[in-house]
Amino acid sequence: MSIDIINVTNTLQSAIEFHQSGRISEAAKLYSEILNAEPDHADALRLLGLIYFHRGQSNKAVDFIQKAIVSNRRSSVGYSDLAIVLNSLNRFSEAETAARKAFEIDRNANGVFNSLGLAVEGQGKLQAAAEVYRRGIKAQPMDINLYNNLGNYYARLGDWSDAIDTFQHALKIDENYDEAHAGLGKVFKEIGRYDEAKNESELAIRINPKNFGSIVNLGLIAVEHADYSLAIEYFTKVLSAIPSHDAALLNLASTIGRIGDMEGSLKNFEYHASAHGQTADYFNGKGMTYLSFGFLDKAVQNFKDAIDCNPHHIDAYYNLYSAPNVEPNVEHISNIENLILENSISLKQLAKLNFAMGNINRKMGRTGVAFKYFESGNLSRSLENLNHNNLFDPNSHQQFIEDLKNYFSPKFFDQRTITGVETKLPVFIIGMPRSGTTLVQQIAASHPSVFAAGELTGISNLVEKIESDDSHSAAYPFSLDNLADSEISEIAENYIHYLMQFGHDSKRILDKMPFNFLHLGLIYCLFPSAKIINCRRNLVDTGISCYFQNFVDDLHWSTDLGDIGKYITGYIDIMEHWENVLPIQILNLDYENLVQEPEIQTRSIIEFLELDWDVNCLNFFEGKSFVTTASSWQVREPVYASAINRWRKYENHLGPLLDELGGLF
Repeated sequence: MSIDIINVTNTLQSAIEFHQSGRISEAAKLYSEILNAEPDHADALRLLGLIYFHRGQSNKAVDFIQKAIVSNRRSSVGYSDLAIVLNSLNRFSEAETAARKAFEIDRNANGVFNSLGLAVEGQGKLQAAAEVYRRGIKAQPMDINLYNNLGNYYARLGDWSDAIDTFQHALKIDENYDEAHAGLGKVFKEIGRYDEAKNESELAIRINPKNFGSIVNLGLIAVEHADYSLAIEYFTKVLSAIPSHDAALLNLASTIGRIGDMEGSLKNFEYHASAHGQTADYFNGKGMTYLSFGFLDKAVQNFKDAIDCNPHHIDAYYNLYSAPNVEPNVEHISNIENLILENSISLKQLAKLNFAMGNINRKMGRTGVAFKYFESGNLSRSLENLNHNNLFDPNSHQQFIEDLKNYFSPKFFDQRTITGVETKLPVFIIGMPRSGTTLVQQIAASHPSVFAAGELTGISNLVEKIESDDSHSAAYPFSLDNLADSEISEIAENYIHYLMQFGHDSKRILDKMPFNFLHLGLIYCLFPSAKIINCRRNLVDTGISCYFQNFVDDLHWSTDLGDIGKYITGYIDIMEHWENVLPIQILNLDYENLVQEPEIQTRSIIEFLELDWDVNCLNFFEGKSFVTTASSWQVREPVYASAINRWRKYENHLGPLLDELGGLF
């Protein structure tokens, strides 16, 4: 069909109207008619290219927009649109060239700062990208996308305060901007403000049901609360709309592993590979699944493959060199040292690199150098805690210990009527982190009647709920005064149902959250027949092991040797109190005895749990149960005594820790 010049103008206007009203097929047909008449028509070429882009045919879109530019080389919008499409294809260098050309033609071209910033950011030049966004905000202060991109930059660096401020500024311009709500949701999740994270993510989805990043974020929040079925539901919802969604595929794969399905986890990683190729994230994710189920050689190989795929993959270096038997690689060391000097990584990433180098130098016998790296890693962690006001206050912590002692007094238990649930199902493995809790879990879980549920947050969540539900706003433990006996029974029954989702047919279910040592009074009220195993280890070995560990959770006391000492003395204090007042037996298990006489101590564990002896408990390291704690590597090996008195090698560096512990060790 041919149309004259006048009709071309009218047809273009009609096509644009169709395009803007969402009648895309009709618009595409008219653009094609124009091109049949005028094959070099710049606007028709560009706009048809955009239709192909929004249909997911980005390479075809590039062809059409490039032809439009050939027809009109002074069109800033043509170069700007080209930059957008090239960014979507990760052709960031070409996108930068196109964006700069658009900027050269028209400094106020719509979206040009965004396109340029994303192109520069895609090449790893984060600071330069941030400067582009800041310049763009000065030039176009009402462009909410610029605020969103700058907020994402701050979040990537772990600069939470600036990220929150930037997203909130965008919302002052447009309170219904879903991407800013989504950004806030992700930041709040990262800093542990889960209620706010959930609210912001849900608001983003209400505004835009296709904000799939927020749906993924809700899934990650569910993972943090060990609600894996809900997390899988969220990730699956995203994949039903976009089967190749990168983050949803990766997180679904890892979450399926958490419910004990290694085969299902690995299968979903392969789905990711079929959509995106064998990326570094694919290898690293598979490595974590293999590690969690005890396939150490496969885990190591996958972490190495991730590094080969992307020599800048920080998590892969950290995971690889957390393994006890991996020989340091000269090229890896050089890469890590260069990454440490980067200015465009977050404090969290910097901590991981320093802990990796600490582990490498420790294996090489360079104890002084190793300690310096661990010191730097902990400095990064403490600065990260400072960024979101999560600092350890030893005075407040000691006051909490005193409140527990005063509330759960001998008189409290003498006058207490048992109102909880009489059951031996829950077993609470407690103690300081790095004291052998994971080892004890693995030994006990090797018994066919025992299920290891891992480090559950159920008790601490209960404490928070009891405190928040108190109309008088009393702090825990005093908020317990407002609970009726019937409420305590209901809470206990609900908690048993919560445990049963982990091990349906088990006689004992292990909750190895170490910090439940603070809540033994509440645990007794709920489950007066529960079994409690207290794991103990040389206090200095415990302290230095905590200092050398980059904990996933923000254990704010663990970044400073003096604070570690204070926290340990608080643990000793409250445990002595529980031993004196609790009308329940506690099995105290010393790590040193366990590794030196494993059969005797293992038999004592099984006997304490009132179960028949099973020889499999001596071969716990052969089991393939799911483990995600800091001890994932160690519990896959037979018990060893090399960790006893390890602190002696670092004694000259441990003054603050030794001073706080006094003569306790």
